[in-house]
Amino acid sequence: MIISLIGYRGTGKTTIGQLLAHELSIPFIDADMLLQERAGRTIKEIFATNGEATFRQLESSLILELTGSREPAILSTGGGVVLNPFNRQALRNAGPVVWLRASPHVICQRLSQDPATAAQRPALLTNTTPTGASQGSPGEAMLREVETLLKIREPLYLETATFQVETDHRNERDIVREIVASLEQGSPR
Repeated sequence: MIISLIGYRGTGKTTIGQLLAHELSIPFIDADMLLQERAGRTIKEIFATNGEATFRQLESSLILELTGSREPAILSTGGGVVLNPFNRQALRNAGPVVWLRASPHVICQRLSQDPATAAQRPALLTNTTPTGASQGSPGEAMLREVETLLKIREPLYLETATFQVETDHRNERDIVREIVASLEQGSPR
């Protein structure tokens, strides 16, 4: 059984996934890290060189491979994995899917404190007007991006998730305990 973690970047998928894997004594797999290792490039570099479509194809191939395994694992996915309906189905078929949620403001706070974000992750929307004029500070642009993409992705996260867990202002161990309890109860969506 694969227990998949989905949610926007900065919601705690990697951190919670590692703790959950330790708690359950099963391997942890970070799909984004594995994809970067195999490609020999960061996600940001793949986007810049080959475009988002190529990245999404690589991501989907990896998700199909990982979810096809019958070995138990915790799988941390990229934030946009749910954009592909085949990925959503593969994740659901492999086992429980946990949607880690956070508010746009908390996501932005976490991303701004993570040096790896800027180095490895591409901006997914432009922060300029059609005329090219800047639309506020970098923090405002990030918040707009997060809010815009969450409007698109939240229905897909909801469709995919077995259950959801709020991560705003919560202790990581408490989040893991909630996930374990929900898994033991077989929580519905």
